[in-house]
Amino acid sequence: MGPTPAPRGCHASALLGNKGYITGGAEAEELDIFCLDLESWTWNRFDILPFGAPLGRSMHTMNSISDEVLFIYGGLGVDGNTLNDAWLFNAQKREWTKLNHPHKDKPRVCHTAGLGSDSDVVVFGGSSNLCILVDSVAVLRAPRQHHCRDILIFQTQPYSLCRLCEDFIGGNPERFRPQLDWLPSKLRNKIAKRAECLSTMKPTPTA
Repeated sequence: MGPTPAPRGCHASALLGNKGYITGGAEAEELDIFCLDLESWTWNRFDILPFGAPLGRSMHTMNSISDEVLFIYGGLGVDGNTLNDAWLFNAQKREWTKLNHPHKDKPRVCHTAGLGSDSDVVVFGGSSNLCILVDSVAVLRAPRQHHCRDILIFQTQPYSLCRLCEDFIGGNPERFRPQLDWLPSKLRNKIAKRAECLSTMKPTPTA
């Protein structure tokens, strides 16, 4: 029942409570979004606002980061480009908000994404520049797909003071090494793991 989505592939989906959401995967100029009530099994389409909606796309990711908000990142745009934009969709207010982030030089398509602590979204892998070859017989992937192995972390809400301190100490372990021994073992181990993770995310110097 309700306005059902058109047939599509390479779309994204996520759950908010007892409702499932799908978006993209169709050749629409702007990113559409549908909701399926999993109790009444009725569809609902969120009308595209006259401004502020993201570009239509496929092969992107969508994650729920709260009871009301969905996070959408990257994908292959209907303009043929691999995208690097991140968006928040508030299902209660029915509003799109573009999220500023530090990974604008890292477009992604065919990646994976999961929810981390403090409503962070963790993105891994994918391709930074998907190329598709089309001829009269078949659609083929280009030989080189620009596959990625780095981890991108998207902050979707303000951090607590405790999280900010952990990140700062973890990012400067040598500076605080004498003081780390004063901490309880559980907190010390947590910061050690944070430091190890942050060190792997630093860009490798090139000659």
